[in-house]
Amino acid sequence: MLGFLLVLGNTFASSKETDWPKTFAEEYFHITEVMVTDVASPPVAARIYAYTSLAAYLVSKSQGAQFQHQSLLEHTYLSGHTWNISNHKIHSPEFAAILAFMKVGKAIMPSGYLLEGKQQDWIAKALKAKIVSKKTFNPILT
Repeated sequence: MLGFLLVLGNTFASSKETDWPKTFAEEYFHITEVMVTDVASPPVAARIYAYTSLAAYLVSKSQGAQFQHQSLLEHTYLSGHTWNISNHKIHSPEFAAILAFMKVGKAIMPSGYLLEGKQQDWIAKALKAKIVSKKTFNPILT
């Protein structure tokens, strides 16, 4: 996960208003908090980190984020897979990545419902900081 945060952090470091690596790490910690609540074993925790990180990567890439290596998956069996990610333009790959890992975490963890409040807090923070606007953000995505 640390490697992914560094790759994603380097991608998101270009924004002047927001410290994206720090924001991403702070928001990602909510996944860890729920895992602790669920008493996830190390293999389960690794799987949760992998799935949520993959969601963040795929969504941010679909939103136009540029990565040093164009595909993290090119040497895996997932390289040829076409992902069914809707092409809703949120205009912030950073926002989309954080929203994506929260949605996946909410769906795959037994206590994932605890992320609902964190997800709503993230949306409120992003709207307040004008990372997304009410016009471009579709509530159906939450």
